[in-house]
Amino acid sequence: MSVTVSVTGLREIEAQLAKLSKATGKAALRRALKTAAQPLADLAQSKAPVGDTHTLAPSITVGTRLSERQAKRHRRMFRDDRASVEMFVGAGPLPSAHN
Repeated sequence: MSVTVSVTGLREIEAQLAKLSKATGKAALRRALKTAAQPLADLAQSKAPVGDTHTLAPSITVGTRLSERQAKRHRRMFRDDRASVEMFVGAGPLPSAHN
């Protein structure tokens, strides 16, 4: 299965965010990213395998935090990237999740 994602309007958003305070701009961007990423989390939940515990699908969320293991791997991959706002979609720190 292939999923195509198209993002438009980033220049316009950047211009408007430049007019806001840094904290307000980050908060607005975080809310927009979370709203935009929710359909991806919903799709992942619907495709998650169902086992005896039924814990994988509900653990798939959109958020700004990672598990300790995920955070270590993320730091290694993106240590030089200075993104101002990051949002993650994925499963929690479960043995059944591919972290």
